[in-house]
Amino acid sequence: VQPVDAVQQTHPDYSCGDEAGYVERTLSLPAPDLPTMTTKINVFLPPCYEANPEVHYPVLYLLHGRGGSDTRYLEYLKTLSMSDNYVPFIAVTPKNGAEFDLVESWMVESLVPAIDQSYRTIPVSAYRGIGGLSRGAGIAMQVALKHPEQFGQVHLSMLAHFRQTNEIEQWIQALPPDQTPLIFISIG
Repeated sequence: VQPVDAVQQTHPDYSCGDEAGYVERTLSLPAPDLPTMTTKINVFLPPCYEANPEVHYPVLYLLHGRGGSDTRYLEYLKTLSMSDNYVPFIAVTPKNGAEFDLVESWMVESLVPAIDQSYRTIPVSAYRGIGGLSRGAGIAMQVALKHPEQFGQVHLSMLAHFRQTNEIEQWIQALPPDQTPLIFISIG
């Protein structure tokens, strides 16, 4: 379901002075098939989120690499949120220590709906992205290519994938032409 008024407000006035974004709270979302450590979620809200209750925001899901932490991105997000050219968005940083397929199903079936229900998101794929570093990029690639109806953009940084090449090719070939996500790859 696409709320028309939310999608039409893609560039409202975001001026918030010197206010920085912040971690609204750390959530714990039930995930019966996953180890407890994978259910911790940080939700980073943009400056003025509370002051602008009529504004809906894009969402970016950020996945850490193996040995990384769900808090890895939070300082970067805070600094970014104070820059002059910042366009506000909600960032979600779950802990993702489980097997790829389990994380994929948990994100698609539980996490994304919970975030859309709990926060003022723009709940359409064009305004929802997923990205990750190393192992997190491998999960992000799998989720985005297999669920383009949910994720319109994917950023893969230092991609470490643990799939057969033919499996990735099958995901790409199965993408509906009108739902191919924007893919950004960075290496280095």
